Amino acid sequence: IPVVIASVVVGPLSGAIVGGIFGITSFLQCFGIGGYSMFGAILLSLNPFFTFIMCIPTRILAGLIPGFIAKALSNVGPKKVLSSMVSALSGALLNTLFFVSAFALLFGGQWQGIVSEMETAVGASFGISSLLNLLIFIVGTNGIIEAIVTTVVGGAISVGLFSAMKQRFK
Repeated sequence: IPVVIASVVVGPLSGAIVGGIFGITSFLQCFGIGGYSMFGAILLSLNPFFTFIMCIPTRILAGLIPGFIAKALSNVGPKKVLSSMVSALSGALLNTLFFVSAFALLFGGQWQGIVSEMETAVGASFGISSLLNLLIFIVGTNGIIEAIVTTVVGGAISVGLFSAMKQRFK
């Protein structure tokens, strides 16, 4: 949400910077720095370079592109509501698309080992029998929720910030 807000309200470069910061934070969590990501740690153990690619460049792009979409739609709709909501949605969808695509391309051949590691770590079976099922699981559990929340919250905050900035700089 902060990445989308920075991109929509301040611009694509700001979105890319904030996205990069979130990506670095995510990558550091693979090492247990600033929190812990079990999934990230598993990917890191398989290939640190691919994990870096999944964490940082994808997040930079997911911050950059919504800003360009917001600029393209800046005069559409009253009080920038439509452009903010569409741009926020695009940020969430692009984040999921980039993550799932990078995962499939970089780690697709190792999905069985990843699922097995996760099941061992949490002591539960996910019942995932194919790479496609794993990707559907990721998109279904995270992607849809992220899209809804980011569109509503990120879009609303962006509209509010535009309104506040307009009042402040009159």
